[in-house]
Amino acid sequence: MDQATFINAQQEMAANRSADQAGSKKQGKRNGMAVWLIAGAVILGLLIGLYLIRTLSEQAKIRHYDLGTDYLQAGDYEKARDVFSALGDYEDAQKKAAYAEKGITYQAAKKSMELGAYEQAGDSFRTLGGFKDSVELAEECEHALAYETGKSLYEKGDYAAAIEALEGADGYSNSETLLRECRLSLTSSEIEKAMASGDYEYALSLLDTEFGEKLENRDALALQCRNEIKYAEADAAFSDGLYYTASDLFKALGSFRDAEERAEKCVLDNPKTGEVYHNPDYSSVGCSLKIDPNTGNGTNTYFKIYIVNGSEETLVSSVFIKSGSTATVKLPAGTYILKIATGKGEWYGEKEMFGPNGVYQRLKNGSSSDRFTLERRGDYVLTMNVSTNGNVGSQKENMSTF
Repeated sequence: MDQATFINAQQEMAANRSADQAGSKKQGKRNGMAVWLIAGAVILGLLIGLYLIRTLSEQAKIRHYDLGTDYLQAGDYEKARDVFSALGDYEDAQKKAAYAEKGITYQAAKKSMELGAYEQAGDSFRTLGGFKDSVELAEECEHALAYETGKSLYEKGDYAAAIEALEGADGYSNSETLLRECRLSLTSSEIEKAMASGDYEYALSLLDTEFGEKLENRDALALQCRNEIKYAEADAAFSDGLYYTASDLFKALGSFRDAEERAEKCVLDNPKTGEVYHNPDYSSVGCSLKIDPNTGNGTNTYFKIYIVNGSEETLVSSVFIKSGSTATVKLPAGTYILKIATGKGEWYGEKEMFGPNGVYQRLKNGSSSDRFTLERRGDYVLTMNVSTNGNVGSQKENMSTF
């Protein structure tokens, strides 16, 4: 190879090296750019992936949230609670989970209410506050519980307690009807007890009440009570010696109990002629008084002799004189008031004598005074029904003050 050729060859090699180096630099640049492009693409892909993942996660939450909402609207509170609880702090998921929890309690309370567990159901409804109609249902449970309690007490015959319970039922079910039945039964029971104990006045007052008047046998019970009251009055009068009063009351009772028989026993046998009563405090004898009613027409006479001490009048002697007879009584000396009762009818004892058909008088000494003075060792004769030469008058006397 000649020199020129060598130089050219060297130059060509140098040129080639330069070209190679230039090409290598270009290739390096191209390779670096490719790396960056690839890295960018990877990063971009990752970002896109993350975005897509985030987007997909958000969409899933939305779908779950919407699903939970559907469950709520459908009343499937357990599924709604589970879905919202799983959403964590997404929007108001926990608030809705709490709402769904109340819904579960609400449904359980309603189930208890359907099964008749009103106390348990009421307690649950009260814990829910204003959730749906919990307040109203809690009140309904109270009314239902009061109704069930009242019904049970009614069936046991404890009417007073049943009424108290049913008044708290506030119209639940047929509580108003049952309440009326309780009041009727209680009134009937109280009337029965009162009559059994002889308190007919109280029984009669109960029969005049609102529910007493609604009893089917009200009229019969009222008649029995009134008759029993009259019978008791007649019996008391008989015990007090008021035989005419007792007779009148027994006769008014007709055939009630033994009223007719008792009325007959009120008419007494006439006493024997003579003194039927003498006050033991005035047993001393100072004078005598012969009484001649001068009657022979079937009229009997009953005489009462009162001694006067100042303003006091004290009964000393009572004398019965049959028609056509006379009687003599021994008395201490003193000033007396003389009363006379006459009658042809029945004798009703010393208190009511001949009854309202008798004639009752206070004798008068002369024209004005009703005082008669009987002196010691005096023997006096009182002759009645004398039309001439008599100086004894009379004035009408009331049987009740005789």
